[in-house]
Amino acid sequence: MALGAAAYNVRLGYALLGWRAEAESFPEPDEDHLLVRVRPANERPPTPGERELAAAIPRRHTNRRPYLDTAVPTSALTALTRAAEDEAGRLTVLDPRAVGEAMALVREADEELDRRAGYAAEQRAWTRGGTSSEDGVREDRLAGRPHPDERLRRRDFGGGPARRYESDPCLAVLTTTGDSRYDEVRAGQALQHVLLRATASGLTASLYSQPIEVPSTRGRLGTLCGGGTPQMLLRVGYGLAHSPTARRPVPEVLVPDRDD
Repeated sequence: MALGAAAYNVRLGYALLGWRAEAESFPEPDEDHLLVRVRPANERPPTPGERELAAAIPRRHTNRRPYLDTAVPTSALTALTRAAEDEAGRLTVLDPRAVGEAMALVREADEELDRRAGYAAEQRAWTRGGTSSEDGVREDRLAGRPHPDERLRRRDFGGGPARRYESDPCLAVLTTTGDSRYDEVRAGQALQHVLLRATASGLTASLYSQPIEVPSTRGRLGTLCGGGTPQMLLRVGYGLAHSPTARRPVPEVLVPDRDD
């Protein structure tokens, strides 16, 4: 999914250069390291929407901190669902009843993951105290350890005392029609389109993948949002921005095509 998201950014880069680009997943059967090939298809000027999304790329980042108790307008949520549809995905914004059920699934999945050997150690290994690492979650981007009574259970990356979170979080589920590796790459492109649209609209977002990682909760989450294969649970809202974390160098992710 992360490389699918990167592929969507490359498509936007081509758009700014005056090209409509296409992304082909797993184009070379004998090259397992090559997940997506992005190539220009035809010349055309970038649309205002593409310019807006491309400008949001350096500003987009996950915000795990508390959000304001301010409702997200219906028009903004509609724009997010259309962004997912543009990439052959579906984003279902959950109603208050479904939000409660989704939060219960997150807690159930989180407790199941906590019981797995090595899970807690892996989370700690991904927490970074400094600013030089290109991977992981920076401690200064966290909001403390989850409180036992927290409604929307966050992963426990450690940190100090918990802080108060919004009382009624806005949750949405990104789904695809299938569950193949091709669907995962497509889901990454849909996810990035949604996240960039959120950023361009002044929203912030965080991701909850716990119920996706446990088969039993993933199936029930799919039923909760009307079918499909859940690929990510998103929390969106208005929060105080902070600077993005470090990213891997472009040459580690993108390689020139041999035919170019």
